[in-house]
Amino acid sequence: MEGGIAALHDRARSGKPPIYDAGDLRDRIRKQLELTPPEGLPVGTEER
Repeated sequence: MEGGIAALHDRARSGKPPIYDAGDLRDRIRKQLELTPPEGLPVGTEER
């Protein structure tokens, strides 16, 4: 096998880069979790 164990690591891939870095994404998710859900949707209850 060419490259040995080192060849098992992922190489850089082509494609669109991420829009948000990990810290920014975490902050955006936390902000969404603090919002009041839209009317008519259950809020963490057993109601269905």
